[in-house]
Amino acid sequence: MVDELVARLERAEGDVRACEAVMAEWWRRHAEIQKRVQQMETELAGLRQERIDVYARWWDAREAHSRGRLLVRRLRRRLEQARRRCPAPGGHPEGEQDGRRGV
Repeated sequence: MVDELVARLERAEGDVRACEAVMAEWWRRHAEIQKRVQQMETELAGLRQERIDVYARWWDAREAHSRGRLLVRRLRRRLEQARRRCPAPGGHPEGEQDGRRGV
């Protein structure tokens, strides 16, 4: 009977050690994975901020582009109006040089 109890005790202790090894491996892997998750979350936050910054630059460029196109159109209209009103140097309206008469 004592021998049987000793054998059961040894098996139980062996099972406990096996469980402790599995639990220790779990803690080690959990710590590694948690560290990687934190690194990835930090990288993700950086990428999100970069995306916001790139979008802001794109938006500013888009706005500047629209303003520039509007300014170009206005300046072209003003230039055409000025050309129609003022003759080119030499007394001839600029339009006469290419076969048209200035208006």
